[in-house]
Amino acid sequence: MSTLGIEVSLKGKALNLARDLFVFSLSRSRFCGRLPIYCENTAEGNGMSLESVSQILGHSSIKTTQIYAKITLTGLDKDYSVFKDNVKDAFFFLICVYMASIGIASKTLLFPYWCVLAIRNRLYDKGIFKSEEFDIPVVCVGNISAGGTGKTPHTEMIVQALKSRYRLAVVSRGYKRKSKGFHLVKATDDFSVCGDEPLQIKRKFPDVLVAVCKDRGLAIRKLIAEHGVNLVVLDDAFQYRKIKPSCSVLLVNYNRTIEKENLLPIGNLRDLPSQTKRADVVVITKGPDFSIFDGNTDEDKGLEAVARQEMIWKKNLGLRDDQPVYFSTAVFQQALPVFPGICNKRYMYSNFAVAFT
Repeated sequence: MSTLGIEVSLKGKALNLARDLFVFSLSRSRFCGRLPIYCENTAEGNGMSLESVSQILGHSSIKTTQIYAKITLTGLDKDYSVFKDNVKDAFFFLICVYMASIGIASKTLLFPYWCVLAIRNRLYDKGIFKSEEFDIPVVCVGNISAGGTGKTPHTEMIVQALKSRYRLAVVSRGYKRKSKGFHLVKATDDFSVCGDEPLQIKRKFPDVLVAVCKDRGLAIRKLIAEHGVNLVVLDDAFQYRKIKPSCSVLLVNYNRTIEKENLLPIGNLRDLPSQTKRADVVVITKGPDFSIFDGNTDEDKGLEAVARQEMIWKKNLGLRDDQPVYFSTAVFQQALPVFPGICNKRYMYSNFAVAFT
């Protein structure tokens, strides 16, 4: 018994993985649901005779069915060739994913970027690149990862705690603003002039000076000279080494640690994990409420949980004994609709699906 039926054997782990990644029709659907075609009648009855297949396909003769099978086989060979090329592409993709998962990518594919960051930080550490210092306290709030640590809420928390005791100002670069140079933010500004986060801070604290400037040193000098500022909070400035802060606060997301993360664009790091050594204070953000951590409601047990977590995080981040670690948690209030009373309740599918600022 000879057969024109096509059986593609995906051998080995690689092709098995490729088979899972790609949807591939062996017979282009026109082959009537992948029916096997036999050139001779089967005596065992475990297949379908050529005559039966010819009738199912509506062919007028068996010769037509044989020609059809050969044409299908030719198309299948072409499809399988494309399939093998896709497998090669898939393997390149999987190799990149695997390299990223084990941290090789940041030291190989991103090795030039890694070198630039390492050399730049080393030059600042050795004093070859100069950092400007000021006579007033300068508190820097920043992170090593790209977003997601809560820089602005923690900046606001610091402002709230210190604004009654100092003539305080917040300085930010003003990310994605369309204006240039130094700009003193007003509550009536559009976000395109100063950036959304500086505008948010200004509207929350109307009596606090908020300035945006790419040259943070220039901004501090102007604020001291023209407004008598005696304390500055730098928002998102951990990588801005042209200024040496009095206190550097590094934020790390409790749910996304940095010690095994990769550099951008493969990972989420904007600086080397070793730069945690420059922080005066490390705050682990967005963590659990330790007063009820692991089901504990006892205050002493909560303090014990904090102490254990502090040891774990110090070890994971490679911190020194003199670098204190604190924890913060976010408590969200009830979400409020932007336009209460005028929305159509037919479209309120869930209590949580509401528009809020």
